[in-house]
Amino acid sequence: MVIGGGLGGLSVGALLHHSDFEVILFEKERNLGGRAAVSEIQGFRVDHGIHASLFAEKSAAGQILKEIGRKLQTRFCGMLFYEDGRFKGLIGRNSVMGTLEKIRLLRNLAGAVRDPSLYRISMESWLERVEAGEGARKFFVGLAIGLMASTHLERLSMGELLQFLRTAVRKRRAFGYPVGGWNSVISPLAASLGNGIRLGCRVKEILVEGRRAVGIVAGGEEVRADYVIFAAPAFLLPSLLPLPKDYRKKLEGIRPTAGVILDFGLGRRVSKIRDVIVTLEPPTLGWFTSNVEPSLAPPGRQLLTTFMPLEVEELKGGAKKALMRLREVYLGIFPEIEKNLLWERGFPTIVNGAELNVHQTRLDRPPVRAPIQNLFLVGDTTNAEGAGAEIAFNSALECVQQIESSSSGSSCS
Repeated sequence: MVIGGGLGGLSVGALLHHSDFEVILFEKERNLGGRAAVSEIQGFRVDHGIHASLFAEKSAAGQILKEIGRKLQTRFCGMLFYEDGRFKGLIGRNSVMGTLEKIRLLRNLAGAVRDPSLYRISMESWLERVEAGEGARKFFVGLAIGLMASTHLERLSMGELLQFLRTAVRKRRAFGYPVGGWNSVISPLAASLGNGIRLGCRVKEILVEGRRAVGIVAGGEEVRADYVIFAAPAFLLPSLLPLPKDYRKKLEGIRPTAGVILDFGLGRRVSKIRDVIVTLEPPTLGWFTSNVEPSLAPPGRQLLTTFMPLEVEELKGGAKKALMRLREVYLGIFPEIEKNLLWERGFPTIVNGAELNVHQTRLDRPPVRAPIQNLFLVGDTTNAEGAGAEIAFNSALECVQQIESSSSGSSCS
């Protein structure tokens, strides 16, 4: 059985069902997708924030869909900086770095890319070590916002960033957006589970007998299972069952990333830009996703999603002010937004389950297999490879491998 209907939970459920396991997935909300859920607003299909597909069709999501007989198709996109009234590239022509600075940075990255000790080194420390210039620092802040939903170079792990860059070079893919939007990923995964999904059903307890997970309590009844897969943020697991003290403390100490999201539904197109837009003062992301995937907006209309990272402690007290500032930034860049605005939606949110800081690297986050027998973790708080949703997809693949290797055909319900 799977607890949680986000990308990780849907993926592990679909893969197990495809391998002839009986699967029941419990989701406390009335819709699927978790922090990648898609909403319908006046004919627009709106993502819950900015969600690029890391490594595009060569991602773990692409591998999972292929294994269940489907195909992930993506559209290429990149990143642009907006600074001093101009758009600049991330690393190509007209970038934030001069030619000599780019050459120097690439040499330093080539020397660092296989150094495992850099998981414990912050981006800030590494930039100081290599005496990086202002342009290189901007480049790193842009990647930090886009990949890690944070601007805190003093605590973000250099090793985690290098892992992404190494994989992007190997796969020759960095960012993409699913053709048809994220529903083209969520829907086939959900369809694979058929009647095995229970929406609006909150799990109250995980049942443990003799240090072995044997089922759950939901809707006032016990449901027994051979395996229990917790596919929600790991820091929520201690509320469902007793855990070893050190393990519980580790889970409860996981720090997520957070921010505010502001969506604009526009009556006509105000920009042809397809790339993700990065601003540094203040730090934000913006993306006309309907320019990448036209089916997200009604004909002749346009969808813009924007994001500003915050400390998780600021979600309550600082969200309103951040939303006002975010709105001001994008109306400043694209003044025609206001006179063509059909609707807007703003809200605070948790972005990634675990900040990829020097204390929460792959070396530190909890593994897929929990210390309780037949209990597994899936999602972006595990120590699977990647960033954001790519961690969740990879953890699903790893979880299924472990269950299949320990099973001789018993059911997973």
